[in-house]
Amino acid sequence: MHQSGEARTALNDMPAWHITKSIQESFSDNRLKADSPERRLPVLPQRKRFTLSQQEGRGYYDFVHFHQGLMLLVCNRHLNHDIATKFICEGFIKIHFRISGEAKIVFQDEDSLKIEGLYCGIMTQPKGTFNGVTYKGGVEEKWITIFCSPDQLSKYLGDGIANLPKSLASFSINEASEFYIDRVPVHPAMTYAISSIINPGVCKSLEFLRIEAAVLELLSLALDGVMEDSAKKESVKLSITDMTHIHEVKEILFSNYADPPRLDELAKLVGMNQIKLNYGFKAMFGNTMSKYILECRMKEALRLLEEGGLNITQISNNIGYDYSSNFSTAFKRYFGISPKSINSQH
Repeated sequence: MHQSGEARTALNDMPAWHITKSIQESFSDNRLKADSPERRLPVLPQRKRFTLSQQEGRGYYDFVHFHQGLMLLVCNRHLNHDIATKFICEGFIKIHFRISGEAKIVFQDEDSLKIEGLYCGIMTQPKGTFNGVTYKGGVEEKWITIFCSPDQLSKYLGDGIANLPKSLASFSINEASEFYIDRVPVHPAMTYAISSIINPGVCKSLEFLRIEAAVLELLSLALDGVMEDSAKKESVKLSITDMTHIHEVKEILFSNYADPPRLDELAKLVGMNQIKLNYGFKAMFGNTMSKYILECRMKEALRLLEEGGLNITQISNNIGYDYSSNFSTAFKRYFGISPKSINSQH
């Protein structure tokens, strides 16, 4: 579940890439304008293009701001080398549609998720949390990302918010404090809408209208998919054999929390379907596998701190963290107290 040392180093260094920085600034500027209580007139649609230099590769990003709470990032590029940067979706619901290319999302607790090929996913990142993404160079990348504010999604869905997965629904009413991500099946209608955004046509006077219509269609299709998927997950039924296998997985995770196997590896080890294993584990133990791993790490860290004899860096390495700063952040979030304050008492 851990990324390579090279990937971690790249994320730790976070190179200042001027195009990404410009997009982040545009995103922040438009969000501030939309949220400003002094704003009297609606923000007019805007489209900014950021072209890659020859050193960086070829292609472009388009940043489109429609109105309060709805923005779009379009990517059509070929990078010369891997690029690591921070997420720009803090506090927003992010719907990512990828046609080609490869990226790796790296979470604050150092777990990672690889995204490649045809993909659709819904993600949230609460304010104040850190997540990064590494884009793979040497390949053609085509993708779009829709940014929708929780307030805007509530306006679109109304009472339909209740049909969303619990974590996403909580984020939509500003009550969630955890990162959420879920994959949605890609349908032909999605790829057609994505193509119409990347290649909107020649009629400039209708460009924003057409792109916004395509964005709303994609938003609708993605939310419909995640609602349907959520209903299926809730109906997962477990046999006695399934429950035995899930208990085996829990024991495996307990014994290997410092470097736990991936979901696909666990599924092969016990002979279960990945979806049934993933949601069966939560149904049986009331927690996801990643949260159970975090629980094991934090409890062991606390034991080692109270026992004394090891410094924070040693404890961090023992429980699976490569950087003591990431461990300290996770520990404080989990227990409400820094490991340093406990370590100093022993």
